[in-house]
Amino acid sequence: MKKRDLTNKICIVTGSGSGLGKAMALGLADAGATVAAVDIDLAAAQKTAQMSKSDLIAPFQCDITDHINVENTVSSIIANYNGLNVLINCAGLGMAWINEFYLTNRLNFWDTPPKKWQAVMDVNVKGAFLMAYATASYFLKRNEGRVINVTTSLN
Repeated sequence: MKKRDLTNKICIVTGSGSGLGKAMALGLADAGATVAAVDIDLAAAQKTAQMSKSDLIAPFQCDITDHINVENTVSSIIANYNGLNVLINCAGLGMAWINEFYLTNRLNFWDTPPKKWQAVMDVNVKGAFLMAYATASYFLKRNEGRVINVTTSLN
């Protein structure tokens, strides 16, 4: 497959400290994009940046469920890189977070602790909304930009 050149593209990837977010951040940097690796776990985002073959990934700590934290982080990224082209919402909590043995020991929804369910909704839904909300006005002013929401049932 032909490698796509993403030089001069600036991307935010949430959940970049692990899983699909980490793989996407590394892949985007490998294709030449500048990547803001956003994760609630700064150490994990730093490890992703260190794994890169380039210096195109910079870690940012952000709690995507906190509106003010999101606005400040997005503003900082845009200011640091003088722009933004793509937001990839990849942060998420899945069944493995609710029940680490969910593949072999199914959990009925009525057995899910309400606090854990709320955390899933806060990260997976509210977090993606807040990140898109924080980037939308920037994209609309320039008539350019992409928001990509990633979902999976296997995390």
